[in-house]
Amino acid sequence: MQRQLINTVRQIAFAIRNQSKLSAAEPKQTEVLFGNVGKEHGLKALDFQIDATHSVHVRGKIDRLDQIQVADQSYLGIVDYKSSQHKFDFQEAYYGLAMQMLTYLDAVLHNEQALVGSDQAAVKLAGALYMHIQNPTLKPKDIQGGFEAALLKKNKYKGILLDDPQLLEHLDSELQQGNGTSKVYPFARKKDGSYSGGRAASLVTNDQLERLLQHNSQLIIAAAEAIFAGEIQLNPIRLNDKTTALQYSPYLSIMQFDAMLAENAYRDLPPFISQTGS
Repeated sequence: MQRQLINTVRQIAFAIRNQSKLSAAEPKQTEVLFGNVGKEHGLKALDFQIDATHSVHVRGKIDRLDQIQVADQSYLGIVDYKSSQHKFDFQEAYYGLAMQMLTYLDAVLHNEQALVGSDQAAVKLAGALYMHIQNPTLKPKDIQGGFEAALLKKNKYKGILLDDPQLLEHLDSELQQGNGTSKVYPFARKKDGSYSGGRAASLVTNDQLERLLQHNSQLIIAAAEAIFAGEIQLNPIRLNDKTTALQYSPYLSIMQFDAMLAENAYRDLPPFISQTGS
């Protein structure tokens, strides 16, 4: 186990070093706290006033905060390290099943002056990315383009990025003069010079990102209102692909949920349809 952990750390160090050679993004801080976590005090918490007597203070720790400086414009993006494959799922974000990354972005936005200084121009959010912490196993077909390129591809970021040509141009220097798919980030440059996301629609406009953050805040408030109202009914969600909130839960014996009982029922969520600009 020790040997495998050491090899994984070496591989991640290799990946981050090679990613930095292609990108203008630089790690600004790691383990960025917002709100009080234990005895440690970080940046301002996300505060939401529920009613005259109730409020919610959201706290957390961001694994890594990256900064990209392009002329007078500063961009801030977050990276979250995961031990398994993750991607940004718009359906889960809409239904409040995956709120971590948007909450982190909101915390960065609310603390921008503390992060970059009050003398800086308005900061733009670059995006939120997952990095899979792994020491991958490569197949012969994987290394046809070179061993180092194959390893870099295995540690490619997944998530959402701001659809800003100025930002994207500096995220991957290899694509500044030509077209192709980034080896580091989830986007590609077309022959006409425009950019596109991958299968997960990784690029979002500034307006779309603002609406995602606003919706995420509304979900936090709605959850707090339900908690303060004493709502404790057992009705786990079930998505259209039959995935349920209990599928991988270690607390099944505690919940004692039985779909055969009349008082126990899944909360079926309708299929999510993504529309451009919606």
